[in-house]
Amino acid sequence: MTIKIKEKNVFTSLKQFLTSLNIEIVDESPIDDDNNDFYSLSKNHLSKAYSIDEPEYNENMIKEPNPLYERR
Repeated sequence: MTIKIKEKNVFTSLKQFLTSLNIEIVDESPIDDDNNDFYSLSKNHLSKAYSIDEPEYNENMIKEPNPLYERR
């Protein structure tokens, strides 16, 4: 979800409120035109990497676990 707020004091108040609800706020700085095309292209190609009906994988489906994998 994107919300654009022009007034800094409103943004600060809303940010404090949402943070108190454990909602992460991502401050997106403006992207210049050169990078905008790159981000758009990357987003389109990334969306092609996964299908809508891609199955969810669980631990029981792993045939050979990676012994170096560390859970977080």
